[in-house]
Amino acid sequence: MDFPKKLTGKNKAYSMFVGGAKTVLWVLILICFCVFCVFLARKAYSVGFQAMAYTPVSEAPGQIVAVTVTEDMSVKDIGEMLERNGLINESIAAFIIQEYISEYHGKEVPGTYTLNTSMTVDEMLAVMSPAPEEESSGN
Repeated sequence: MDFPKKLTGKNKAYSMFVGGAKTVLWVLILICFCVFCVFLARKAYSVGFQAMAYTPVSEAPGQIVAVTVTEDMSVKDIGEMLERNGLINESIAAFIIQEYISEYHGKEVPGTYTLNTSMTVDEMLAVMSPAPEEESSGN
């Protein structure tokens, strides 16, 4: 039966150096991971806060802006259009979250709408998602 040789001299120093280098490398990886987690948590908090703030861009009376929603626009496209026109000041991710959790999710109808900078995102979505007109039954 062969037993491993006892480390002596140069082999022992090399082994200690490699072991120490591995430890330092793992500590650096752990530090990078912790920094990444803190960065990610801060970003998630910021987006979440913006999504739940429901604050308009300006106070009433605000500015009136006409926007056009087309058939092929996604929620992200609508958010980018609103941001370009100065109607929202939060990130696009926050707008997407607000649209997703609102009662108007997926109900945006193509058309031209008159919006105001004093409106919240929920109010803008209400304008862009008109309720279908109820048919009255005349007996």
